[in-house]
Amino acid sequence: MSKNLFCLALGTLFLGACAPGAGTPASNANGNPNPPPTVTPMEQALEFFSSGPGSVPEGGTPDVGIGGTTAMGMKILPVPGYPGAYNVVLRNTGSGYTESFVLQIPSNPPPGPRPLLVAFHRANVSHADPFLWTTFPAECQARGWYFVAPLGGSQRHFSSLVSQINTQAVLSIVSSAYPIDSTRIYGVGFSMGGGAAATYAARHVDSNAPHFAALINHTGTISLAHAFANEPDDNDQDDGPLPGGANLEASDLMEFWNNGTPSTAAFSFSRCSTIDIDPLTGAVDPATSLARNLRGIPVMTVLATGDTHPYLSFQTQTWVSQLSSLGVNNTFVSVPFVGHSWDALDQNGACNWFAATSFVEPSSGNELADEDGQRVHHFQVAQDQSGQFTPFQWYADPIANRLSVWGSRNLRRLTVDAQTLGLSYLGALRWNHSNFDGTPDELLLTGVPYPPMQALRDGQPALYNYDAQLGTCLITDTDGAGHLWQLQF
Repeated sequence: MSKNLFCLALGTLFLGACAPGAGTPASNANGNPNPPPTVTPMEQALEFFSSGPGSVPEGGTPDVGIGGTTAMGMKILPVPGYPGAYNVVLRNTGSGYTESFVLQIPSNPPPGPRPLLVAFHRANVSHADPFLWTTFPAECQARGWYFVAPLGGSQRHFSSLVSQINTQAVLSIVSSAYPIDSTRIYGVGFSMGGGAAATYAARHVDSNAPHFAALINHTGTISLAHAFANEPDDNDQDDGPLPGGANLEASDLMEFWNNGTPSTAAFSFSRCSTIDIDPLTGAVDPATSLARNLRGIPVMTVLATGDTHPYLSFQTQTWVSQLSSLGVNNTFVSVPFVGHSWDALDQNGACNWFAATSFVEPSSGNELADEDGQRVHHFQVAQDQSGQFTPFQWYADPIANRLSVWGSRNLRRLTVDAQTLGLSYLGALRWNHSNFDGTPDELLLTGVPYPPMQALRDGQPALYNYDAQLGTCLITDTDGAGHLWQLQF
C-alpha cells in the first residue's frame, strides 16, 4: 500500500505530514521564489480530471476483483492546485465497478467530530462536477466540514445499485478514517445526482452506518420509469456497446443498469427510484414509494422556474406533492432562473440550512425495505421472498415498554435490540403485531441478558426460544391477525 493510503487510514492527524503540498511552490535551490504558475489551479484540476489520472471512462471501469480477496484497494492522488483535496480510486467495492471520489479535508477543523457533505454529480460528467462547478468545497472548507463527491461507478449511473453500493463503500471508508459526526452527514445532488442523493437517502437509513441527516434534491431524476419514457431514444440504430459506447441515450443506460425495461424489470426500476410516476397518468404508485423512508429526514427541494427539462420539472413538482402526503418535512424553493444548472441553487444558503440540522433517531416509522437482510434504523429485515418490497410500520413506546409493528407484507422476521429503541428487558416487554398478508412473522430480540420467565399471547401462555449463547429471544406470531404479546422478565 502507498504512503498516502497509510495516511488516509490513520486520518487527519498524519495526513498533513504525508500529503503532497499541491499548489504550494517551494523555493528553488538559489533561495529565490519560484516564478508564478503558468496555469491556474482550475486549469490544473480540469486537466487532471479530463485527461489526467483523475479521469474516468463515461461507462465506468468494470472491476473483476483483487486476487480473490474481498478487501478493497485504494489509490490516492492529490488534486493539483487544491491543497487538501484528493482523488481516491477504490477497487473491490462489491459492485463489479471501480469507484472514484473526490475527498476534501478541512485545513483547520475545530476539535471533535465534523460534518460531512456528500455531493452527487449530474449525468454525462464525472465526480469532479460538484467539486469544480459548485461552491460547496469552499463552503465546507470555511466551515471546517469534510466534502466528498462520489462517481457512483459511472458518469451515467441513474441511481443504479452499482452506484449505491459504491457510494456506500465511499462513506464507510471516509467515516471510519476521519472524525465524521454521524448525526451530521448531508446529501445534495442536481439532476441525475438529485435523484441519486434522494434514492440513496431513502435506501440507507441504517442507524449503525453512515446515513443522511438532511437532503437537498435539486431537480432530480427521482422516477426512472417516468424518465425512461420521456428521454429521447433513436431505437438503438447507431448505439455503441453498453455502457460506454457511442450514441447511447439515457434510456439505454437505464435499461443496461436495470437489466431490462420498466415493463420487464419493474422492481429494479422502482428500487432505484424514490417514487414511481406513471408515464401516462402522472400518478404515483404508493406501494413502491421509497420516499416514505424520508419521514425522519428534513428535505429541501429546489426547482428553477425556467428549467429547460420539462419532464424533470414535472417530476420535481410531483415529488413535492408526494412528500407532503407522506408527512415528510420538505422545504420547497422555487427559484427565478432560466436553465438547467447548479447555479439555480443558493449553495451558501444550502449549507446554512444543513448546519441547523442534526439527525435524531425516530421512535416510529412507515418503512419500505427492498432487500433481504436490509437494515432499517435499528431493525434488520428478513423477507419471505426476495425481489419484492417489504412495507411495515412501527412505533416504540418506552413508557409502556411496547413495540408495535403493523401493516407489513412479505416480512419473515424483524431483528432488533429492544434497548436501542428505548425499551427495556425488565418487567413486561410488549409486542403488538399484525400484518396484511396473514403469514407468520417473527421478532428476534438481541442483547437479551436472561430468558423471560413467561411469554403470553393475548393473555395465554405461548412458546418462545431463548439462546443463552447468542443472547437472543425469538417469538413467532403465526397468522398476523392482530395479537398482543408480552414477555415477562
